[in-house]
Amino acid sequence: MWDAISGKGVEGLVSVVVPAHNARVTLARALRSIEAQTYRDIEVVLIDDASVDGTSDVARETVKHWREIAFTLVRLEQQGGVSAARNKGIEIARGEFIAFQDSDDEWLPEKTSAQIAALKSDPDLVFVTCEPIVVSYGKREIVTIHSSAERANGDDGWKTLLKTACIATPSVIVRRSALAAAGGFDASLQVAEDQDLWIRLALCGPIRHLEDCLLKVYRQSGGLMDMVRGQIKSTALPVILGHLGRARARLSQRESNQILASRYASTGRDCYESGQLASAFGYFAQASLHGQSVVGLVWYLLAASLPAQLLKRSVGMTPIAPSSMQPIVLEALDKPWLTVVLDACEVERGEKLAPSEMRALLLETIEVCQRFKAVPTLVVNESVLDDAEMVRVLRENAVAGKIEIATSLTTSGISGFNALCQLLERLTRRVESEIGRKPTIFKAQGNWFVPSLPKLLETLGYEVDLSVLPFASFRSRGGPNFCDFDHGPYFFGTDLQMVELPVTRAFSGMLLRLGPAFAPLIALRSIGRLGISALLSGAGLLGIRTLVVDGADSNALKKTARLALERGARVLSIHFALSAARRQTHSGASAECPPTQFEDFLRFFAVELAGTQVKVSDVFRYASKLPRHRASVAPEQRQ
Repeated sequence: MWDAISGKGVEGLVSVVVPAHNARVTLARALRSIEAQTYRDIEVVLIDDASVDGTSDVARETVKHWREIAFTLVRLEQQGGVSAARNKGIEIARGEFIAFQDSDDEWLPEKTSAQIAALKSDPDLVFVTCEPIVVSYGKREIVTIHSSAERANGDDGWKTLLKTACIATPSVIVRRSALAAAGGFDASLQVAEDQDLWIRLALCGPIRHLEDCLLKVYRQSGGLMDMVRGQIKSTALPVILGHLGRARARLSQRESNQILASRYASTGRDCYESGQLASAFGYFAQASLHGQSVVGLVWYLLAASLPAQLLKRSVGMTPIAPSSMQPIVLEALDKPWLTVVLDACEVERGEKLAPSEMRALLLETIEVCQRFKAVPTLVVNESVLDDAEMVRVLRENAVAGKIEIATSLTTSGISGFNALCQLLERLTRRVESEIGRKPTIFKAQGNWFVPSLPKLLETLGYEVDLSVLPFASFRSRGGPNFCDFDHGPYFFGTDLQMVELPVTRAFSGMLLRLGPAFAPLIALRSIGRLGISALLSGAGLLGIRTLVVDGADSNALKKTARLALERGARVLSIHFALSAARRQTHSGASAECPPTQFEDFLRFFAVELAGTQVKVSDVFRYASKLPRHRASVAPEQRQ
């Protein structure tokens, strides 16, 4: 037992320990985020670690009007480091639960409520963590949408913590009794003191990670990670190896090798990026000896090399992070869902369909959907509505509940929010007047997602956007870069009240797990012109598939769906551009009639995947009942 902390603490009280050293610039933000918690049974213990910049004065000024939350300030005369400061705060804390907040980070309002609810629902839980939003250089938010890092959960959470550092300290709320049993932070460690404590705690019992993004972790240039990467090999790795040695009897040989491979590889990467090349290659060799993929290590070295970095900068390959977006957690779904999007808008080039042929193709496709109880979303623009007979067909099917209506604009070449708003408002009113249904779903033609689009959709009462094409870039044509987006769906908009539902895409080939990392390279037009992407795909190394009906082999669609589900997708979205697909059939370029291919896929999804066809609006209604945090970055900053 740790003598510095004893007893059960005040029942229900959360003691938030905040260490601070020369933090006057960011401290007010951190304290205000604690005061804004919806859970109110909180006290704050701030340890000023011998600051010389007026940190304590900022703290007093920030909390002077607090009424509900108790505040204790202790100023240390001699700097002892973050671990000693946290331990001092833990000694003073009175609560049943101990939470940690850093002086430069920010909690979102529902964080404490969500985590305390989890702890109270399971008395055996030792501590609970949550997903962070990383606000990187330049205040750019990067939500951890498709991070490959494992998350520590359950009785075996300690095994995951041995393998990878996956916990942000401000995300932790721990039981006081568990800290008393495991001890506090090891003040002799300059780095990895948090990893050390989480492992010791997780060895005491089960832990839980909440998928919700409930805090913002700010990474500033010159911050801790920039300064200590060179120390990781001499400090962090021995700490992990020590825990591994003590726990080896509880691990299989395979588990031990996986832990060693992961740790040696991550330490090698840190050494490589801090310029310690000899050490880096030594660690990479150790990682490969314990089973780490040699191909993966080689790809990392190529991507992290100076020529590759210069290439990325020169061609503007830095992706647009899905800032102001939050991934929607759909793990509760017992079956995969499928949404169907039919696009009736004519493409801008090539032979156009006669109106009668378009109507016939639409009715044929709706009939196919009906056989599988699917209600498709039909995308229309002004040109579609100019055909009076088509409007009649749309109205009849919309009233009968056989289709939903989405609107579409080609936003390229249109400048200014007001111009876009007028065009979409006019189209929205036409749909509502002529079809009898107010549209709440939008899809930008040509995947042009302009910066003002979220604000535009919010202004006109839209709920769902279908414009994002994951792992693709339109930057060379003046459009957005979606390389950092995965399958989704996401919450987005000022208050995260709208839903982004991208078309489903998946990587294939022997190197498919490396696909997201190399998406920016594959998306380059120059790479496409050189035929490199086709060469990689043709050799079975790395290709990208899109769930789009195009008249090709049905097996391609089926494989795309399976790959996406294996990657973790729970909602698939298949798109069928009616005019383009029919035109391919006319030219003899396709081997299979698109409606036949489409029907075959719906049958496959219902029978072999045991999935459920849902409306796009169903996804929105389901998502609207789920928790989300409030975004603080305006949608216009996405690009």
